[in-house]
Amino acid sequence: MPALLAALLAASLPAAAEIGLHCPQETSPVRTADPARPWACAGEAGSGGECPDGYEVGITLDAQRPYRCVLSGLSLATPLGFCPPGESPVPSTDPAKSYECESARGGMRALPCPRGTAPVATPRGLKPFSCAAAGAARSLAPGPRKPARDGSCPEGTSRRRTEDPFEPVQCVALEREGDAPAPGRARTFVVPGVLLFEYPGRWHLTDAWKDEVPSALLFLDTGQGGRPVSLTVTLRRAGQPGYEPMEQAMEEERRWHGARDAGERKVAGSAARLQEVPGESDEAFVPVAGGYLHVAYGAPPDLYARNRAAFEKVLDTLRLGKGEPSASGAAPRSP
Repeated sequence: MPALLAALLAASLPAAAEIGLHCPQETSPVRTADPARPWACAGEAGSGGECPDGYEVGITLDAQRPYRCVLSGLSLATPLGFCPPGESPVPSTDPAKSYECESARGGMRALPCPRGTAPVATPRGLKPFSCAAAGAARSLAPGPRKPARDGSCPEGTSRRRTEDPFEPVQCVALEREGDAPAPGRARTFVVPGVLLFEYPGRWHLTDAWKDEVPSALLFLDTGQGGRPVSLTVTLRRAGQPGYEPMEQAMEEERRWHGARDAGERKVAGSAARLQEVPGESDEAFVPVAGGYLHVAYGAPPDLYARNRAAFEKVLDTLRLGKGEPSASGAAPRSP
């Protein structure tokens, strides 16, 4: 039965991935945020620094250690088995056992990305990772180019800080002077009866509005490695995991990310509060009944200005439906 299970799972994963039932010595099973690879084998070496040969950076569901060095090309089969009520089967660290039972009530744990998407590290975000369309996530993942030992980059590239804690600086191709993004046809994101907004058609959107914390995640494929160009629209309300009142969330951004006040503007009939990290990020806090919408844009300094129009586009076109009345009591246009 275990062999059949591994064979069935192998058929659903890339051909290059090896499927195992147990982790090799000196590694242990970890849940990952990648739906195509729910379990991986993590080692202690390189955690918090550069991964050794044979390992790669993995994004896990462990809130305390979200970034781990995991064995390259090896995935663990998701075990099937019978467990007592309130417990679920997980890979066993004992080679003689096909699975172990773990309490399903062992505290809060993040949910993996939905199928068709892949995790992208966001250490400075509200969560350690976001989910992007699988193709976009791969193209946005940091490339293999690292600075030389003296910190220099080869000709035709420049140093760029990334969101990857294992490779904080990489060498990426220089853009041509005057290069500007093609406008692309605008698309509309709609949650019927709740909200709608428009965004540039070149951006990849992942609909996570049915998650515990509803959100829409947008990424721009720049064809380069390094920190991604991203934009998120998130609905925050009391009772959600990690919820903070709007004033507290704004203060946290100022304290930890160096954000500063950028005034107010009308968004969807409400007085939205704006904050910015000049040349790096913008965010808008839009009051709604029982909470607020958080709209956040971020990009590397050399890509910030030329793609910021997407942030303005979302704010200009955001409309709330009858299911989400604005805090001001205005009657916004229904999606």
